[in-house]
Amino acid sequence: MEPDLEAILRQIIRRIGNELLEARDSKQKNQRFEVFEEGRNMAYFEMLDSLNNIG
Repeated sequence: MEPDLEAILRQIIRRIGNELLEARDSKQKNQRFEVFEEGRNMAYFEMLDSLNNIG
């Protein structure tokens, strides 16, 4: 069964969007940057995990 790449990308984009919304809603610049960094790192590892699960 071939993985649905479109579904994987939708999931990654949704998670990134959620992290960006959380960063936007935070009140302090430093906290926003930390949330963005955490979200970006999480998205990267989620993508790697998704790709690893394909094989």
